[in-house]
Amino acid sequence: MRKIATIYSLLFVLAAGIIAGSLQSCQGSMKHIVGADRDDHGCIASAGYTWSYALHDCVRIWEVGEELSYGQNTISLVFSTDSLFAELFGKDEFHVICRKKKGESLWVARQTGEKVYIRNGVTTAETRNGVFTRTPGK
Repeated sequence: MRKIATIYSLLFVLAAGIIAGSLQSCQGSMKHIVGADRDDHGCIASAGYTWSYALHDCVRIWEVGEELSYGQNTISLVFSTDSLFAELFGKDEFHVICRKKKGESLWVARQTGEKVYIRNGVTTAETRNGVFTRTPGK
């Protein structure tokens, strides 16, 4: 009887060691699982989400933004629901938020000087990388 109890004890310790080792292995591989790369706002970059300060939400820019072009280059523009903010997203981590000027169709970034405006139905964004435009229907 004592031998059986010793064998069960050894099997229990062995099983516990195997389980603990596999848990550590799983935790180490969590970094490589799609969806395990949440940023400070909880957005999952590997699924295409990024934080929008204008919308206060994780968004896929190509789903909610307008595309503006300058030659072969493009940026995306997102307006807040109250139109108080215009947010620009571009390549190489280019990201700017502009605040609307009271009584105008003009949004300006205070520190960097980028501008977004709408005139005659054409949306324009002036950035350090060029003047990007979007004409309705395009």
